[in-house]
Amino acid sequence: MDVLSILASQGIIGNSFSLCFSPNGKGRLIFGDKGTRNQKRTPLDLTTENEAHNVLIEDIVVNQNVFKHVGLTVFFDSGTTFTVLSDPAYTFIADNFNSLIKEPRKQPSPRYFEYCYDLSQNQSSYWTPTLSLIMKGGQKFDVLFPTFHLHPVFAQLYFLRIIFLKCCLLFKKI
Repeated sequence: MDVLSILASQGIIGNSFSLCFSPNGKGRLIFGDKGTRNQKRTPLDLTTENEAHNVLIEDIVVNQNVFKHVGLTVFFDSGTTFTVLSDPAYTFIADNFNSLIKEPRKQPSPRYFEYCYDLSQNQSSYWTPTLSLIMKGGQKFDVLFPTFHLHPVFAQLYFLRIIFLKCCLLFKKI
């Protein structure tokens, strides 16, 4: 049982929480909070057997391209740097990103992520497509940093922050 459920079952706090992010990517978690009117909301997906905080992605949008009715349950974790997705969501995002990126793609290698792009020697910035997730309940969440730039001392590269989940191990509490 998680901290939120324990405190809520004892009547100490409400059975809700807010996870708030600022534009710089930092955030805070507030237990028992209902949030403010201008905060975006999505319900937790309680249909899974595990006790993790899962949410349901209904649609994925890359620029103007929409993948409707995805129905993808994902583990909600504010502390991860990269996102792990399975197909068909991964392929939709990766293919659409790749088709819109202007820089040349580096050949996939075990050393790098699958979607890696070369920057020219004097290039200090790059454009990336927008990525949004439409959650159960209809709220749109924009992915603020879908790529990351490897420090120029090592290489002039940037990567898509999404990793393909090739296999999955499921653990069930007994």
